[in-house]
Amino acid sequence: MADTVTRSAARLATFIAVPIAVIVAVGVFALVSNARSAQDPQGEPSAVSSEPVAVELPSLDEDQTVACRALLAKLPDTARSEQRRPVTEGAEQAAAFGDPAVTLVCGVDAPEVAPTETVYPMDGVCWVQAPGDGAAVWTTVDRQVPVAVTVPGDGAGSGEWAQAFGKIVKQQLRPLKEGVPSGCG
Repeated sequence: MADTVTRSAARLATFIAVPIAVIVAVGVFALVSNARSAQDPQGEPSAVSSEPVAVELPSLDEDQTVACRALLAKLPDTARSEQRRPVTEGAEQAAAFGDPAVTLVCGVDAPEVAPTETVYPMDGVCWVQAPGDGAAVWTTVDRQVPVAVTVPGDGAGSGEWAQAFGKIVKQQLRPLKEGVPSGCG
């Protein structure tokens, strides 16, 4: 009788354990497959173009040139997991990252900020965001030499790019002494 009870218990345990093991195996397979497809369908990181990125450069005076060179010299080779790319001209004034390229241009014209416009203080630097041609453009409004970061797309999450450069901008470019929009702190 004990032999019959033991066999019944073993069968019951098998009927329960096998489906659970199958479910766990399928779940692990799905997780691994999703992680791989997030990189690339073949499981490898996608290549970033090494072609130079065209940027429009404003004219700079001597002080702006010195400030922009100092800023660009401190930019990292990677920002937000995107590799830095060459620019067609003005490497001492502009940088590009990723594909499609996010660009940073130093020495742009200071934007006019309406009293009711939303400003974004991030990491000690104040930015204003405006739509561009198929992109979001973030421009500093509290620096003696303004910087613009242009992020391709609909603008969703584009502020993270401005924030990625905020600490370097704060360290390298002097703040305005007056004329800073309210809300910038």
